Amino acid sequence: MSTYLQQSFAGGMNLLADDIRLQPNQYRLGFNLRNRYDVLEAVLESELDVAAPVGIKQELITFGNYIILFVAGMAYYRYYTSTGWQQIVGFQMSSTAPRFWTQEVPIALTNYVRYGIIDTTTTLLNARGGISNGAAAAFGGNTPGLVVQDNINQPQFIFLNGAELPTVRTLQTFSQWANPNQREYVPIGSSMAWVDGILYITSQDGEFLLPSVSGRPLDFVTAVDENGDKVGTATTCINSYSVGVGGITCLREMSNGSLFVAASNANFLVSKNMTENSPKIFGEYTFIRTFLFNATCLSDRVIIDSLGDTKFIDLTGVRSFNAIQQTQNEGRNSAFTATIQAAFTDIVQDAMLSAAILYDNYEFYAIRTVFGAAIAVFDTINNCWASFDTEQTNSKRIKIFAKIELSIQRLYAVTEDDKLYTLYIGPGTNTPRIRTASATSGIKPNGEIKLKELRCVINKITENVVVSAVPYTNNRLSDTVQSKVIQYIP
Repeated sequence: MSTYLQQSFAGGMNLLADDIRLQPNQYRLGFNLRNRYDVLEAVLESELDVAAPVGIKQELITFGNYIILFVAGMAYYRYYTSTGWQQIVGFQMSSTAPRFWTQEVPIALTNYVRYGIIDTTTTLLNARGGISNGAAAAFGGNTPGLVVQDNINQPQFIFLNGAELPTVRTLQTFSQWANPNQREYVPIGSSMAWVDGILYITSQDGEFLLPSVSGRPLDFVTAVDENGDKVGTATTCINSYSVGVGGITCLREMSNGSLFVAASNANFLVSKNMTENSPKIFGEYTFIRTFLFNATCLSDRVIIDSLGDTKFIDLTGVRSFNAIQQTQNEGRNSAFTATIQAAFTDIVQDAMLSAAILYDNYEFYAIRTVFGAAIAVFDTINNCWASFDTEQTNSKRIKIFAKIELSIQRLYAVTEDDKLYTLYIGPGTNTPRIRTASATSGIKPNGEIKLKELRCVINKITENVVVSAVPYTNNRLSDTVQSKVIQYIP
């Protein structure tokens, strides 16, 4: 009679506990597999996009029904059900910048011309709150679109033309801003976020937040005089804000309507100061900074929202925090990768070669491990770590994730060697491997224990397969490999 000690896999991976102390539904380690339905299944292979333009791939993003790929300063698009790539004529940014930043923005929420109010007692512009909106001089505002930055050149704006195809124009400079009908100016910067009616941009030096005029994502001229004309220079006309520490690496909208700012190894929530009698600058809110905790969020590409929390890759693993609870208790953040932390021993993650995304109720974290480049997969339904996927990108590290979730679902990845893959698409599968709970789990041996035989159940096969088993004894890998051909019977 057979005794199956490992009868369930729903508990997922656990590298924290000793093999003999694993829960009955956990396994020590898994590669290229899933455990969602309490049985282990191999993951589908990826597919290399051989039609993708050649060159340094600086960004990949989905925009409506289109996938947009930025290669060596150019932009290419394809409809989500198509295969070939079309160039967006007129788009040109740095061909050598290591990466681009993008942010979708909606149509302008307000289109009134703003006028400064003169303090009649001093005949000076009241910068602490004096702004009037003039409906009679309303201007057109902006259409919805995608702001693209390279931190070097004037940003570009991608939008859909009358034929519903992506097209581009260069956003106006400070000198081109004009009252009343050319009220557009977007400064050069890097990481961006659209939060509570304001587009925030990280300044070129990474030290400041540059907020747009409320409700107008493409208008950064805050300071205006009584005629509605701009006041000062491109620097002084913006209501810039500093969190007071090192360079900003990430901006992110939070579920509570605030802005998450990662700077150096400190993290903050920045929100509008809407308290009673709070000061304003040219009619725009000032800001309140709330310190969260110390950890290094590597970039805006490594942060996701899932299960009511925000999670991001830091230097040594993945952190998890709840933005609302965090403002009440600075200690409520955790090393989310605690049960698999052994996979990151002496590993420091690279900001340019790490990525994270939520897709199909799985969280995917592209990171370095002691097993090499891998995608650490967290199952949000079973609430456990399922696998390290090591064969999706030919052992290359991933720098960008993107996804389509429409009539078809696709997950894409750009690797360090600038290849574009569609992940988990098949038709073949990767090679799954598992290290199960110890054979002595739940037993208190009085003498020497050695493995006499191994019995396992293989299901859902469609052809003859070879199963190989390598026993561990006293936590050491044996030199003996046992293999057997399992015959497929329809």
